[in-house]
Amino acid sequence: MDAVLQTKRLLLRRARLSDRDAYLELRNSPYVMDCNPMAPITPEQAERQLEKDQASGRAFYLEERTTGLLAGVVWLSPDSLRYQVESLSLEYFVGEAFAGQGLMTEALGAVVPYAFQTLEVPVLSDLTVEARFGSASQLPTAIAGATRTAAGVEARLQGIKADAILLAAVYDESGRLAASAQAAVPAGAVEATLPLPSAAGEVRLFLLNAETYAPACACYDLSKT
Repeated sequence: MDAVLQTKRLLLRRARLSDRDAYLELRNSPYVMDCNPMAPITPEQAERQLEKDQASGRAFYLEERTTGLLAGVVWLSPDSLRYQVESLSLEYFVGEAFAGQGLMTEALGAVVPYAFQTLEVPVLSDLTVEARFGSASQLPTAIAGATRTAAGVEARLQGIKADAILLAAVYDESGRLAASAQAAVPAGAVEATLPLPSAAGEVRLFLLNAETYAPACACYDLSKT
């Protein structure tokens, strides 16, 4: 069994060399290439990508549970844009035949918590383009400030134009995740209160898009305020 994560409609599994033809068809399709800045690849390049993904443990091939068809891929890739930050970047695509069904939303709803809670990644980044979310302006934009109290965290927010999730992670002295909590933030909110376990350590806050679970802004490091 090579499934890493499961959702209601998907198996998020490791790559298989037998995925080559299906992966190549999805990857080189006009629909996917219109949404991603990349060139077509050859069958040989597809095989090398599958071999790499099979070994990485951070590539999730989305298999539709009812049909067994490959619907898309999600990668947790090294984030080269942030200097000296242990950050990963979300990269993903879904085939046109599977688009508009909420499958990628479902997949990211499993991958993002896995990255934060299991891999203990402090920051996830995501390149947002109009074709993915309709309009980048509809994403939550910023944590303007925050205060840790005995009961939890009080955050000040700005530019919240869509429903969001405020996620807090507490890291101990060794840098390991000690506790976490999350709270729903409705569109238009300017503040949020997040109950947080009393675990000692540095606190980092993240805003996630409630529909996709994609990170909507850079993390806010409460320990440095």
